[in-house]
Amino acid sequence: MTNRKSFILLFVIIGLSILSCDQSTVELPSERSWNINLPDHFDQLIIPERNPMNEAKIELGNYLFYDKALSKDSSTSCASCHLPQLAFSDGRVKGIGIGDSIGMRNSPVLINLAYSPAFMMDGGVPTLELQVIAPLMHEGEMGFDLFELEDRFSENKLYQDLSKKSFNRRLDAKAIAYSLAAFQRTIVSYESNFDKFIAGDKSIFNVEELRGYELFNSDSLNCSACHTGFNFTDYNYYNIGLYELYLDKGRGRVTEDNKDYGKFKVPTLRNVEMSRPYMHDGSMASLEEVVEFKMTGGKEHINKSDNFKSFNLSEDDQKALLAFLKTLSDTNFVSRELTRIKE
Repeated sequence: MTNRKSFILLFVIIGLSILSCDQSTVELPSERSWNINLPDHFDQLIIPERNPMNEAKIELGNYLFYDKALSKDSSTSCASCHLPQLAFSDGRVKGIGIGDSIGMRNSPVLINLAYSPAFMMDGGVPTLELQVIAPLMHEGEMGFDLFELEDRFSENKLYQDLSKKSFNRRLDAKAIAYSLAAFQRTIVSYESNFDKFIAGDKSIFNVEELRGYELFNSDSLNCSACHTGFNFTDYNYYNIGLYELYLDKGRGRVTEDNKDYGKFKVPTLRNVEMSRPYMHDGSMASLEEVVEFKMTGGKEHINKSDNFKSFNLSEDDQKALLAFLKTLSDTNFVSRELTRIKE
């Protein structure tokens, strides 16, 4: 077994052992459950039976998300790399963890995660509960583990009270992971101008935005082949010819299949205007640069997707495509999330 596969297996074993710890008490639902009214063009939010939503659990996860005490040296919180005003990205080329360590990849947006079938850009983590554990354990991100956090928060009355309301027990490793996952499932963006357009307000798009929408869905550009559905992603993995030689193997790091080298998960385009820089390594600083790259069809690579081909756009059509992409910005979402920040 290779080192990479050994690491993944060890991570999953540790994670599953944490999340399946025997408890002397069972989880009871809070008196106030959580719900959200989504537009008709959205799928129903996916909530796992093992981690039902309630307001106390979400509040606990909210506090924890912004708490730097989750990191070994109390310098870094989840929000350090996932800022609400930047669509839960951080504006950096690559994420920064404890000790100013530089991460391997660009920090992804945390939008509509409840719909994702797998996590990380390579899909190496199968559930949101496990994904929560990954940055906590990583020595270059937060460098901690959930069992140590149990001790650190043992005298935190607020956290203990919320855990009691949420899980009917004291705060433990499983409660930390489950409440963080529950909070992240509430980070839902659904009020952009595009959503209003789809809901029937056709006047909200100007002529340029309408032209961009047509281009986005055209056969010649083929954007909607991968950026599809209400969340603008098919959740699949593609090589787009960003490099002839990839330093980061992407999906291939997980499968160790040569055919997966250079493949990365299709990101949502929601709030894409706010989440620069772009690509898995943050190598493109602007949307204009991304459009120009995609017009080239990418570099030659044996794994490059057939969906990714060159096309020509006039300057006006480039502006129109960019104008449409900006209709996916949800300022209500940003305002709503900023009001939830727990100091």
